[in-house]
Amino acid sequence: MAAFATTPQLNSGIYTYPDIARILGIPYAKVHRWLGQYWEGKLGQEYSRRYSWVVDKTKAVSFHTLMELRVFYKLNCAGVKPAEILEAHKQLVALTGSKFPFATQSILQGLRSDGKQVLLYKKKDGTVLSLNGTKQFNMGFVLDLMLKIDFQDGMVSRYWPMGKEHAIICDPKRQFGHPVVGNTNIYPELLASMHRAGDSIKFLAANYNLKLKEVEDSIAFSKQAA
Repeated sequence: MAAFATTPQLNSGIYTYPDIARILGIPYAKVHRWLGQYWEGKLGQEYSRRYSWVVDKTKAVSFHTLMELRVFYKLNCAGVKPAEILEAHKQLVALTGSKFPFATQSILQGLRSDGKQVLLYKKKDGTVLSLNGTKQFNMGFVLDLMLKIDFQDGMVSRYWPMGKEHAIICDPKRQFGHPVVGNTNIYPELLASMHRAGDSIKFLAANYNLKLKEVEDSIAFSKQAA
C-alpha cells in the first residue's frame, strides 16, 4: 500500500498529542505511548503508512486517527488487550479494505466486547464474525461507541466530546477540527478564559450571540479538559 501524505490534508483535522488527551479525556502518557508504539510503530510498519506529522515542534494526527484512538481506548477499558485490538484492526483492514476501520460506520455498528477480550464484527448480511474465536458480546459497549459521533459517507465525520446534548463539537472541516461552540467557530477556551477574568455568562452570551447553555457548556468543557 502507498504511504500516507507527509503533511496534514485539507479538512482532515490536526490534533497534537496534548489536544488528543484533552478532547478524549485520555491520560497524556497513554496517548503518547499508544500512538508511538502502535500507530507510528506496528500499524505504520504493517501498512507502510504515516499516521502523524510534526506541527509546531510537536506531533499531530488526523481526525480519523483521533477517532480510532478513541475506540482503542474504549476497547482497552473494556478489558481487551492491546495486542488483540491490533489483531482485530489488522483483520478488519483485510476484510473491508478500510484504511481506518475503527472510524468506519459499518464496523463501529458491529464491534462487541464482553468486558474481557471479545471483539466481533457484524457483517452486512446479519451474520457475526468473531475476531478472536468467541461469540459473546455486550450491546451496551456498542451503543457507547456510537454515542457522541456523526457519520458522513460511511466514516466518522464529527465528534461531540461532551455528548450531543451539549454544544461543544469537533468537526475537521472547521478550525482544523479543534473543539468549537455549536455552529460557530468560537473556541470554548476563549469564553472560559473571559469568564474567569470576570465576564458574566449573560454578558458573554449577548456579546457573542450565543445561548446561555452554549456559554455554560464552554466553561464546563474547559474545566473538564484542563
